[in-house]
Amino acid sequence: MERLQVLRRWLRRHAGSLRSLSLETGGPTGPSADVKALHAELGRCFAVACGGGALRSLSISCLNRTQLRLGPELAVIGDAGAPSLSRLSLSGGGGTLHLACPLQRLTGLRHLELRGACKWDSLTQLPPSITSLELDKVSADNHSRLPSQLVFLTRLRYLKMDQFGANIPRDGYSVLTALSSLTSLELVGAPSWPVALEGLTSLQRLELRSLSWWEGDAWAWQANLVDGGGPGALSLERTLRALGPSLTALCLGGAMPRPLDPAGALEDSARLRYLWDATRPCIFGPDAWPACLKAAHTSWEAVLNGACGWEEHVGEQLRMLSISPRHGLGSLVARSRDGWRAFWAWAARAPALRLLEIHGYKSRPPEMVLANEINSLKRRRPSLRIVTKRAASEQRHFEQRAGALLQLGGRAA
Repeated sequence: MERLQVLRRWLRRHAGSLRSLSLETGGPTGPSADVKALHAELGRCFAVACGGGALRSLSISCLNRTQLRLGPELAVIGDAGAPSLSRLSLSGGGGTLHLACPLQRLTGLRHLELRGACKWDSLTQLPPSITSLELDKVSADNHSRLPSQLVFLTRLRYLKMDQFGANIPRDGYSVLTALSSLTSLELVGAPSWPVALEGLTSLQRLELRSLSWWEGDAWAWQANLVDGGGPGALSLERTLRALGPSLTALCLGGAMPRPLDPAGALEDSARLRYLWDATRPCIFGPDAWPACLKAAHTSWEAVLNGACGWEEHVGEQLRMLSISPRHGLGSLVARSRDGWRAFWAWAARAPALRLLEIHGYKSRPPEMVLANEINSLKRRRPSLRIVTKRAASEQRHFEQRAGALLQLGGRAA
């Protein structure tokens, strides 16, 4: 209590110039009257901080595994108006984050982060001004469904959901279909394939990671990718066909079931510009890439298995190619000579290619078989930028570099 009172006095002096406040709590324990008094003092701190009219970002974190219930404490933020508050981050730590307050009066809120198993009750209301939401799990108290309050986020454009440990069924994502303004979705660790994904026809960017345990093991799921109901109607292939006309960026990572027809899954993706495929094994090799693709990240296995793709149509518009590191590349090349020759022949003649990134050689030289091909390619195409001194690339860095390359008109920065 004394620390909160000291904080409130400090906030009174600096609230007028305070732009960001981050508060970490261990979770009050003891008699219920003492806990209520601590919560009330915490609410007064928030009211003072927001009442200054300058606060832009507020972060509240619980450091233990208890339930962090935020009701009246957050309600005072809405009562104070807090027109300047644009970012709110709430973390329940290893416990449960219980939202029990109306926040619809925070009309300036744009970005909301909710981390930890989130429990929503009937009092929870969110302002429609939110354009970005990061949601980490839901609580079993919500019957393992996404909260219905999301339907009121009519301006939401970006949604990230980490569903590891959340037991949401296939139909538990139905609220997503009401988010007509949603253009970017990141979904991690969903235990079952969300039926609602096929209805997000305005989606421009889709990122899926580590969804290997949807309907049991990946082999059983793949075996059921057939017409006539079951998991077939919920497959990655069906979803990508439905979203193809609007998608401009597709990012896949982790262990994923493989569609029966990878090329068919992307045949309607006439606007796809960025493809990041870090799945194991790689799903979309060069045989499946649409001709409109501008930047791609893939693996050496996909590169060497795509001999037909390199020879036929790949490279018409591709300006950037990024390849993941691979230990034992020499032995892989020995087994795939045709793919190796086809790839380097394509790289030498690809008219649009401006940047080739071969990752994994930041602290060691390339293998001899790779170094020889790189040196030969540099002599044949001196204007082509070839990068080998980076560690394993991350998806966000790939998108940033690819976007910068396209803005420069194809000239590698």
